[in-house]
Amino acid sequence: MREAAWPTAFSRSEMSTRGGTANSALSSVPTGPPPEEQRGLVHRVQQWLALHWEKGQLADAKAKSDAAAAALAVQHNALDAKVEEQKEKSPDLAHHTKKNKDATPIARIPASQKARKNLRRC
Repeated sequence: MREAAWPTAFSRSEMSTRGGTANSALSSVPTGPPPEEQRGLVHRVQQWLALHWEKGQLADAKAKSDAAAAALAVQHNALDAKVEEQKEKSPDLAHHTKKNKDATPIARIPASQKARKNLRRC
């Protein structure tokens, strides 16, 4: 008998033969009621060690994400410079460069004023 098709189309027996679960990240999330409070020094040390390990995992993930963000920022800046260079080379796009935008603002006429000018000519 097949089970629900979400999150994958595999039944539990097929997943066990394939050596995994449908989503290992979701399978580690506790779904039942919280365990009863256990007292004692050994249990507290186990809790502290588990929390310390999770804190280390979070710090590692943050460091990796910060490094990836920095690498993407460098790549973005390089691509932005390349696009600006290509704009400067093209006569049709030269007025769109950041240098020209900062130096000489182009007078823009709103569409409503353009319509008024066209009506006056008639």
